[in-house]
Parts: sequence; C-alpha cells; structure tokens
Amino acid sequence: PSLVCNTATAVNYPEYPVIVSPERTTTTGLGTLANTGNAVDATTSNAASLSVTGIGSASLSIRDQVTDYPAQTFAGFEIENSTLLNLGVFDNITLTTYLNGTEQETKTADNGLLSVGLLTGAGRQRVGFVSTLPFDEVQITIAATLSVNLGATSVYNAVFQTFCDGVALSCNTPTALTSPSYPVIISTPNTGVDAAVCANCQVTNTGNLMDGDPANHTDIVLTAAVGVSGSVAVKSVQQSYPAGTFTGFDINNPSIIGVNALSGLRIQRSEEHTS
Repeated sequence: PSLVCNTATAVNYPEYPVIVSPERTTTTGLGTLANTGNAVDATTSNAASLSVTGIGSASLSIRDQVTDYPAQTFAGFEIENSTLLNLGVFDNITLTTYLNGTEQETKTADNGLLSVGLLTGAGRQRVGFVSTLPFDEVQITIAATLSVNLGATSVYNAVFQTFCDGVALSCNTPTALTSPSYPVIISTPNTGVDAAVCANCQVTNTGNLMDGDPANHTDIVLTAAVGVSGSVAVKSVQQSYPAGTFTGFDINNPSIIGVNALSGLRIQRSEEHTS
C-alpha cells in the first residue's frame, strides 16, 4: 500500500513486502545480532537486538522487495537504547539507504541524522533522515570505535514517511503546525542542551511537539548551571512560509513569565532549499 502523507508508517510484513537483507545485516568485532526477523514481522512490540559491547559494530538492513521510495521520503527506524542516548544523542548510529543494492546516502549525527524524540515513556525513539535520493532499503549500524559497552539496541521496525503540504494558513489566525496536518519533523541538529557539564539538563518528549494533542508538551529542563541553554527545533520538510509570517511556540513556565526572564528566550528561523 501507499504511504499515508505526513504519517510515519512502520513497514512490516505482510502489509509491506519487506525482508531482512542478509548481505548488509552483519557484525564486526564485539558486535552481535539476535532475532533480526522481529524487525519485519507483523508485531510492533517485539524487536531485533543489536549489541555492541566493545570495539565493533552491528548492522541491520531492511529492504522492500517491490517499491522504490522517492526522494523526500523519511527513512528510519524505531529503536530503544538508553545507553546510546546517555552517551551523546546518536553519535554511535549510522543510517544508510540503498537502491537495488547500490548505496545511496549515509547519515550520522554530524551530517543530518534526525530524531523525532521519545515515542513512549519507556524510551522508544524514532531515528532517521529525509532522503534526497530514491531508495528501497535502509540500514542501521551501531558502532563503537572505543572500548565502550553500548549494550543492546532494540530495533522494532523500519519507518518510512512521505510528505505533502498542509492547508494554507488562515489569515490572522494562529495555527499549530502538527503532524499529520503539516509536513513537520523535529530537527535534531538544532535540538538539545548546549553545555559541557550540566547535571539533569535535558530536552525530553520532543515527539509531543508535533502530535496534535494540545495537552502534550516537550520539556526543556535546565538546572542552575551557568551558561547553559536548551533548544528544540521543528522543521517543515517541504513547505515554506513567506516573510511577514509570525513564528513562535506555545510555552508555559510560571517561573520566567513576568520576571524579565523572557530576555533569555530566542526564536531563530532558517531556510533550507535541500534536505
């Protein structure tokens, strides 16, 4: 079936003709794999396991046997591993797309790997990127170049998402840009805490910012450390807005409203012509 616009879709068999690609599901060094078939079966509650307990890697690749997905499609995985998150937000993860066995694109935390944040209170996370080339396969690699135990990463399924423009904004009416009404994702490169050391400083539940439920929220938690900043960024994948458009966030923090602390807030806009 076709992907639903602006809706992240778990591509599992038999609804989608996906298989584990054996030639690109591999390990090196102290990497191991277990239950790889769980990442493509019909149950989204079980998972493949990619373990890296020292220098080495583990890779899992999932291929759609029928469909080639076009450029501007989000390609990613739903994963869970608290150790990876604590070690620096995806620094040990690489995602690679393929088309007919030929590598298309590779993304890491340094060059465009994105996340939509925690999906559940248990810690499931969606990681991926918006492709600029067509693909029929996506691979996740967990790797350690130092003797660090990354533990086991649970990979529940591959996730694909297409995007289309939302309805035009109504004049003089504030509009929440949420999914699936609009083609929005969290921009990980501009989301997080900027501080060398800050105990308990964090940005949590970023996926809530786009889920359309006004009762849900993302938290930017900053302690009393000096020189600390936190940020969250939302990216419109293909829809841009003209000059003169109001841009902002609905926020709530009684400790800063009305005490001049708004001087510590900054909203920054940017425009990209390619993803």
